[in-house]
Amino acid sequence: MFIILVLDIRDMTNKRRQKSTSSFTGGILGLVMLVGLLMVLFFMFKGIFSILSFVAPVLFIITLFIKHSVVTDYAKFIIKTFKENAGMGILYGIGTFVGFPLVIAYLFAKALMLYQVEKRFGKKQPKYVEYEEVEEQKVDDEDFLELPEIEKVEPIKKSSGNEYEDLF
Repeated sequence: MFIILVLDIRDMTNKRRQKSTSSFTGGILGLVMLVGLLMVLFFMFKGIFSILSFVAPVLFIITLFIKHSVVTDYAKFIIKTFKENAGMGILYGIGTFVGFPLVIAYLFAKALMLYQVEKRFGKKQPKYVEYEEVEEQKVDDEDFLELPEIEKVEPIKKSSGNEYEDLF
């Protein structure tokens, strides 16, 4: 009987070892697949960035022709941020320099969208509201600001058997 029990325990430990090695290889396989996916994404973004870096000067010129105010507004934003918070302004400036192709692509897309909106709906014309000027009248009597006192109404207290509800 003791021998059967010992063999049974050995058999159980062998099964555990088989399970742990299969989960270990599955974990390594998942890790390798994750690293492979990250490498594919890295090379894909690197390719897009390199293509945008060649096209960026042309996109910048086209953006200036479509709507130059987009570029000037972005420059004003960077300058305003630098004046308000020098650290963030420097970071935005460095980010603009390093990510120049991405910034130019963003500005191009924004200018294109604004051009399409203006083309469809027209430019915004300021709407003026008609008004009438009212002359100020001097008041000699300062008592007009005094208001009559209002009587305070005391709430009706309901007494219940519960002290907790009486608090409210």
